[in-house]
Amino acid sequence: YYNVTGQFEVAGVSFPARYQVVEADPVDEKKRLINEAHAQGIADAVKGKPARIVSAATARKENHPPLPYNLLKLQTDASRKYGYKPDETLKITQGLYERKLVSYPRTDSCHLTSAISDEFMKMLKPIALIPELKATAEAVMKDAAVLTKISKDKTYVDDKKVSDHYAITPTKMKPNLSQLSEKERNIYTLIAKRFLAIFLPPLVTNKTKIITTVDGKHDFVSNGSVLVSKGFMELYKY
Repeated sequence: YYNVTGQFEVAGVSFPARYQVVEADPVDEKKRLINEAHAQGIADAVKGKPARIVSAATARKENHPPLPYNLLKLQTDASRKYGYKPDETLKITQGLYERKLVSYPRTDSCHLTSAISDEFMKMLKPIALIPELKATAEAVMKDAAVLTKISKDKTYVDDKKVSDHYAITPTKMKPNLSQLSEKERNIYTLIAKRFLAIFLPPLVTNKTKIITTVDGKHDFVSNGSVLVSKGFMELYKY
């Protein structure tokens, strides 16, 4: 397939855009140009021609914190971030479980139960021992309102969506980080971050869509985003 892109400038600001196909264009099932000569013809027709913006709209988008881990999602992130194989991740997590540092690992649920939500404060205290998470965990523990809010939020706490075991979380047992191996610390920190994240605000961005028409005949679309607030993604700068 072929793309036709353009670079436009308005009031000294330059921005890229992609040609917006119309019904008469030869396209595939994903609305992509499939004829090279046709695509080149569009490029030749618009090159150097006057352009004007015909619409510009901005919408606020919020990305809320993800659910706590089940085993599969933990294995996926451990593989992506550290290159650990699924069996290795399970073995490490099982070891942490046997030392009572994390909850039962062989779970397919990403939700928490209302019973465990009563323990949120105790579960957050060990997280504060991780240097990179200390300030955030302590701030959450001081915010009684957010603890209450999440304990009642069915996005995360829903008994009906938990089968045999709830999501993988830290327990109230405080770890001695110096006695954990590097791999154990990595997995424990992944689990801790994911749990801590549910108490934090969403990631907020402003999404802008601009349609620019060239010579009044061909439309080009630009999509951009501006970060408003990192929210829970502050945890993942480490």
